[in-house]
Amino acid sequence: LLLLVGTIIFSNKAKNNVDLTYLKYFIDLDQVHTYAWGAAALAFLYRELTNATIPSYKYVAGYMTLLQTWIYNYFVDIRGSLDTQYEQQYPRATKYDPTKGQSSQMAMRKMMDQLLPHDITWTPYKDHRDVCPFKDITLYSDWIGCGPIKVRYLPERVLRQFGYMETIPRHPDSTANILDTVYRIDQHWLNYTDRVLTYDMLGSRSTIPSDIAPGYMSWYFRISHPYIVCISTSLMQPMPVESDAAMLGILASIRYILNSVMHKDEVPNDSRVYNEFKYAYTLTFVPNQGGPGSSSQS
Repeated sequence: LLLLVGTIIFSNKAKNNVDLTYLKYFIDLDQVHTYAWGAAALAFLYRELTNATIPSYKYVAGYMTLLQTWIYNYFVDIRGSLDTQYEQQYPRATKYDPTKGQSSQMAMRKMMDQLLPHDITWTPYKDHRDVCPFKDITLYSDWIGCGPIKVRYLPERVLRQFGYMETIPRHPDSTANILDTVYRIDQHWLNYTDRVLTYDMLGSRSTIPSDIAPGYMSWYFRISHPYIVCISTSLMQPMPVESDAAMLGILASIRYILNSVMHKDEVPNDSRVYNEFKYAYTLTFVPNQGGPGSSSQS
């Protein structure tokens, strides 16, 4: 058990060493199954991924099998081929045949920057619910921890993977205050139902998997880093503002054309073309100044 925990679930960057701190969790083996191993593994991995963004860090630790399987679940072009012998009751990692590693980091980064909505599997677990039913604790929004480690777990920022339209989320401090202690986080976890997203917070069901609310992309481009590969700001298309009447007129015309095409019988509702048209249609909306798109939340 110590080998499993110390070299796989909470693996460190040391090749031959296992942290003995995990021994205390195996004093009473009858209690091992009651621990929140999943939440602890996520907290440890999130902390390591955060550290990996520091230029001086050369290696990343944590549950790499979990991370790799997560990537394969969502990104079609990366995962390679599916194992034809896979069944839903098998571990998720066995669904994919091992593929040759990507040797060019720059090629991989450019590929990620060029992803389109149809390149992503937004709800990869919907065919798995007969075997593993959805649990409301998945919508718990607060800190999760692993010993002294605490990281934010905020499902409201990934609503599309639950089948809901992505909206501008609330400020992270409103649910996971930076001053919360480990003891307080433990109490929140024990009473997790008080911190599960409500139906009002979840909002509207998505009509297509990549659905976003008006103003979301404007907010996202402002507070995030939309491109992995740095490009000149002169090459980036500026977001139109409400006062740009000419641009708004062009967007309205594009929206009218797309709407007309989408409602013609020759474009099936479930086709890739229809989904791309609908995604382009959502991008033509510009948030009002002072509205949701102008939020400074991060």
